[in-house]
Order: sequence, then C-alpha cells, then structure tokens
Amino acid sequence: MFKIPDTELQIDFSVALAKTLTQYLQDALIATVKTLDITELDKSLAKFVPKASLTTLASHGPRGGLMFPVPLVLTANARLLGY
Repeated sequence: MFKIPDTELQIDFSVALAKTLTQYLQDALIATVKTLDITELDKSLAKFVPKASLTTLASHGPRGGLMFPVPLVLTANARLLGY
C-alpha cells in the first residue's frame, strides 16, 4: 500500500523551495540585476567575458548579466555565489 507523506512536511518543503527561489536561484539573479547600473554591468561584462561569448549569447536573446557571474553581480548579492 502506498503511504501518503505527511502534509506538514510537504508544506514545509514548499515554503523552503519558494524561499530558495527568491534568495538563491534565477528569481534572485533577475532581481539583483534589476538593481544594478546597466552601464557598470556592461563594463564588467566587457572586462571579464570574452566578446565572442557575449555575441553568441546576444544572438539568442538573454543579456550577459544573467549568464556570466561577474564580480559586480556577485558583490551586489553574495547569495548568488552558489548559483
């Protein structure tokens, strides 16, 4: 017979996952990039990321600040180090 997990455990896991999304994963990355000076972000990307990589990424749509962990982004939100 299949045992249904405790609902309290499921709710706790859901809350923990939601918190993780907003603090450590893509939602946190997007929120952090929104707070940055775009000119400074572009300078940081130009300094640390090869131009060919930025060009390839741009051809697919996303901005480099969402893909490359440059110091400006990581300094703004150190929790992103694990992402």
